[in-house]
Amino acid sequence: YAFACGGSAVAREGVLRTLFARNMWVAHRQGCCWGAYEEEALVCFFMLVPQGVGSPTPSICDLLRSGIFESLLRLGLRATLALARITAWAETAELDLLQGRTVLRLEGMVVRPSRQRQGIGTKALRAALRVADESGLEVFLATQEANSVPFYRRLDFEVVREEAYAPAGFVTWFMLRPVGGAGATA
Repeated sequence: YAFACGGSAVAREGVLRTLFARNMWVAHRQGCCWGAYEEEALVCFFMLVPQGVGSPTPSICDLLRSGIFESLLRLGLRATLALARITAWAETAELDLLQGRTVLRLEGMVVRPSRQRQGIGTKALRAALRVADESGLEVFLATQEANSVPFYRRLDFEVVREEAYAPAGFVTWFMLRPVGGAGATA
């Protein structure tokens, strides 16, 4: 998002807040939200999204709900188009990697900074992964955070591709977790 926002931390935070709110709203309507609370405060949140959630040909209402028009107003046309190009690149890689397999997509995994490295994210994600296993579905994710890769590996995700987005120079790790975890495929 820094690439699309021209390096502005303020613009990046605004985009992330908008996207998070919109994604959470859509995922909540589809029953895709997971999280952990402590004393009524959300400390961990993520979405486990089935393929096909959302419309392949979005309507004007879908675009409004997704925040695309807000992005145009907040960021301008150039940054919004940059985000669209990044999204298309990632979606193309996902299609190539999955080769038509049905998976759940892990998105938006966040843990409140003051509660990181205390097992909260691991515990919440393990519960969701048990549901994925019971459903017989692999789980796919993409991350641009190098320090997140070991966390996901501990939960049996495997890096299936590491690729740089040339126009911006950032790296994305595309990861897949087999049904039942890594030991289940042996």
